[in-house]
Amino acid sequence: MDDEQLIAAALLNSVACFAAAVHVRNKRRKKRRVWVKPWFQRRGLAGKSGISWLPKAGEAEAEREFLGFLTSAQFEMLLERVRPSITRKDTKMRLAVSARERLSVTLRYLTTGETFGAVGLQYRIACATVSQIVLETCEALYRVLKAELVETPTTAAEWRSVAEEFQLRWQFPHCVGALGGKLLHCSAKAQSSMLMMAIADAKYKFLYVNVSSEETDLDAGVFWKSEVKAALDGGRLNLPLPGPLPNTGTEAPYVFVGDTAYPLRTDLMTPYPSREIEHHEGIFNYRLYRAHRVVENAFGILATRWRIFQTSVSLQPSKLAKIALAAVCLHNFLCEQRSEAYINRDLVDREEGAEHCLVEGTWRADGLGVFRPVPRKEEAKNSTAKAVQQRDALTEYFNSPAGMLPWHEPT
Repeated sequence: MDDEQLIAAALLNSVACFAAAVHVRNKRRKKRRVWVKPWFQRRGLAGKSGISWLPKAGEAEAEREFLGFLTSAQFEMLLERVRPSITRKDTKMRLAVSARERLSVTLRYLTTGETFGAVGLQYRIACATVSQIVLETCEALYRVLKAELVETPTTAAEWRSVAEEFQLRWQFPHCVGALGGKLLHCSAKAQSSMLMMAIADAKYKFLYVNVSSEETDLDAGVFWKSEVKAALDGGRLNLPLPGPLPNTGTEAPYVFVGDTAYPLRTDLMTPYPSREIEHHEGIFNYRLYRAHRVVENAFGILATRWRIFQTSVSLQPSKLAKIALAAVCLHNFLCEQRSEAYINRDLVDREEGAEHCLVEGTWRADGLGVFRPVPRKEEAKNSTAKAVQQRDALTEYFNSPAGMLPWHEPT
């Protein structure tokens, strides 16, 4: 065999070896992944509903999960407001998830506490897409609804209106809001928590809310570095000037009420320390706790109605903050709608009988979920003499014929 024949044979052998290698590689190559799973592509074929892939019976059952306290009309109102912010365009690769579906998915996630994956299976949407939809929609809800629904009063007249409601419902004069805070526990990081500080009015609506994006430094206190303290110190809240207490000519300032996690100030009343208090001081504490209970109940409603807060939320703190702020807007929306299904008689604490005996709301059976109590601290020693005198003056008023309650008379 001459040289040319040897070369030709070697080339043929090389080609054969290469072809064999390609064949083996193709056999071993994984099946190409699809852009959208086939069963996800069938989403939306049954109609235009946000849960259109379900049969009609299943659709009605799924809607009841969040329409138990949100009517179809209220759903449409929310959709109309948030639609421009959550509408996405179709692409050549796939159809966009509609704004209706996005809002429906988000409400189901918030109200049921199911995982992104579980919600995705019900809507035939990928888990990662559900996660993105929920966070984007929550962010849009807060951005669109905040200015309208989480309104901190800015004028003296608006604050007086809040105070009148507290006097009417809870018999605490000159109270412009109940100040409270909770730790938002996030399971994404061990022992990680954020502080959620809020002010509630007499009807459980949030007037102010702030969620820290960083882990809370409790050693520095929950109030000292807050926006609320800065606004009070700077006189930016425009609280009304002191006025006469009901049935008297005694002038008294307008104040917030807080618990033992907050300092006693001339604009913030807190209880007498629980150790060895006198009976008349106990009367003051009783009156203050009645007024302050609204913010505790507001957090309780939030945790009970939006079941996501009853689960172990494995999200980064910044993402949990977006969900919490959106839930506050939805809470205020339903408060303004006066939804009895959302806040029914048994859900919140109430008083019954001639003695106004306290009956705890059903929310307490579920607890606060990821909302954890802020560690209590005894009254700060640096309370001003004027603040102490002001609390003593209110105590005297509550123990006097002009200010006492018929069912809770001093003895």
